Amino acid sequence: MGRAHLPLLLTLLLIGCQEPSRIERSSAAPLTIVKEDGTLQVRSGQRLCLLADDALAYEVYPSPDGRTLAVETLLMSNLQTLRLYRKGADGCYERIEPSPTVTLWSKATKSAGVTIEEIEHPRVRFLRWKSDSTLVVELSGETEKGLFNTRMVYILP
Repeated sequence: MGRAHLPLLLTLLLIGCQEPSRIERSSAAPLTIVKEDGTLQVRSGQRLCLLADDALAYEVYPSPDGRTLAVETLLMSNLQTLRLYRKGADGCYERIEPSPTVTLWSKATKSAGVTIEEIEHPRVRFLRWKSDSTLVVELSGETEKGLFNTRMVYILP
């Protein structure tokens, strides 16, 4: 190796020896999700809380800080929707109203120039959390004009 490479080698060596930056972790109690017989329960610490008991399936996505849950819910009518729950003072999660699904579909259909009644097989799919209070979802379905598919950002109220 020539002398020209020596400064590069020293720089890389110094970068590799630096202490890694510290990442703050959530101080929220670990969650245990219990899904059985059409019910959704969450255990947080010593509390076991019933969130829902009216669907075929649930997929739970905790926010980065653990205070909010996004829940994809497959209802008995084969409709896939999204529910949001926020941790209350008692330690249990409470459903956030109004429903984000209604709000999202209203915006999406208005911007696309269709009505919600024109959408067949509507589906809301959680994609990711952008922050503790902002999430990205995908809305999809079918219309007479073809497939309907759009991504939207939702900010918690």
